[in-house]
Amino acid sequence: MIDLTRHRAEQPAVIQDGQVWSYGELHRRSLRIARNLSAAGLEPGDRIATLLPNNVELVALYLASFRAGLTVVPLDARYHSAQISFALRHSGASAVFTTPERLEDVALCEGGREVEHFYVTGSDVPEGYGSFRGLLRTRPTAELREDFRDDDVSVVFYTSGTTARPKGVTLTRTAIASSIGKANAVLRLNPDDVTLIAAPISRPMALRTQLLTSLEAGATVVLLSGFNAETYLQALAEQPDVTFLALLPAALRSILFHADFNVEHLRKLRLAICGGDYVPLELFEKFAELTGLELTEQCGMTETGMYAVNPPYGQKKRGSIGLPYYGAQITIIDSRGRDVPWGHPGEIAVRSPFAMDGYWNDTAATRRVMRDGWIRTGDIGRIDDDGFLWLDGRKKDIIIRGGSNISPAAVEAVLQQHPSVKEACVVGVDDPEFGQAVSAFVTLIDGADVDHVESELESLAACELPDYMVPQSICALPKLPRTGSGKVDRDRLKWVAESSDDETLAILLD
Repeated sequence: MIDLTRHRAEQPAVIQDGQVWSYGELHRRSLRIARNLSAAGLEPGDRIATLLPNNVELVALYLASFRAGLTVVPLDARYHSAQISFALRHSGASAVFTTPERLEDVALCEGGREVEHFYVTGSDVPEGYGSFRGLLRTRPTAELREDFRDDDVSVVFYTSGTTARPKGVTLTRTAIASSIGKANAVLRLNPDDVTLIAAPISRPMALRTQLLTSLEAGATVVLLSGFNAETYLQALAEQPDVTFLALLPAALRSILFHADFNVEHLRKLRLAICGGDYVPLELFEKFAELTGLELTEQCGMTETGMYAVNPPYGQKKRGSIGLPYYGAQITIIDSRGRDVPWGHPGEIAVRSPFAMDGYWNDTAATRRVMRDGWIRTGDIGRIDDDGFLWLDGRKKDIIIRGGSNISPAAVEAVLQQHPSVKEACVVGVDDPEFGQAVSAFVTLIDGADVDHVESELESLAACELPDYMVPQSICALPKLPRTGSGKVDRDRLKWVAESSDDETLAILLD
């Protein structure tokens, strides 16, 4: 799927904490892992689950899985026991790869009891468990098969399952290969590029758009174990030749407004992708002011991959999510599945060669979202006269008050005009008279007077919004809760808005 031998063997492939794996080393090590897993009895199509933070071992394991025809099930390293157990049982995982710190969580959960092979990273491997380092050191004896089918399942991603049980999104070998090829055609990465990755490579955006695309292009990947502003800024200082980065809006904002930010450390940057959540106009303006570059906004989901992007090297429209992604088809439909005219809002439906094949072992859920190859995204959007797509919010997030539809993004945009507001999130709460009421949450810059800002926001909303869209309540929080993929957790905020119990609030906001 990715031929590492096409690149110079001595070229740095992955750098982490001073450790450098060249393309030659990454090729040899991933091939050795693949052959040793085959020798251990794992066969093409078997699912292997990974519960690992970002590290070079996980990169090699992904490549080994592709080479051996295994189906990798990437689990977010922050998953708790119940999420781990469900994914292991639902996927029927034959093997699990994890750290010593998470081994007990995996081995003792109900789903873990059904797993045949356990591999542990690091040097402190308890007796009775396989050593990941052993896979690298053992001389392999098994040969690998070559007769893989294009429609073999290569990856199963589990959705966050915020409001329902998680679903396993299946991606075939063709889908993975197509997404890599299309991404490189759009992003134009090459061996001179340096990609900085802080988002979990267990999630689709970092894995498909950044990691695999960079390795296919022969670029160098600088991998961080996770994101926080200080370590990210330090990485930029140590790697001033970074040319490509991708961040969620909240993460990018924390970088640009950090006291230690030095624009000189981005002097070679040529591509910055931002998306996965609402990107405020202020962020576009600040980024352009500091770097002289335009942010490239994009939109996608686990089921579809990236389906819209502002042209990375062409004319952009700030605030839109861009044009249909290379290879993707987009249509806007009403509740009955009929096309709506350009300029009118409706649900976004997507069809592409790199979209999911369906949900793992869940035909009913697949049929609910897939019709004739089209995936209903649940996103509400509209297409303007130039063909650019504008996102009006998630279908399930739309607030209906007294029969009128309210887009949370429209209210959030007004609140974020206030100079003291860092982030805003609007949710709908039950209202006995009008069906739903608007409840708003914000985070503020350091030193802001909470009571004063909340009062000013109430006045701002009353002036800028029609009466039915004005928030019934505006509450400043120290931080907004987030899902495993880093997006604002709207469901948890809705529970916060509807709870008056301080102890419950503390748990929900933790």
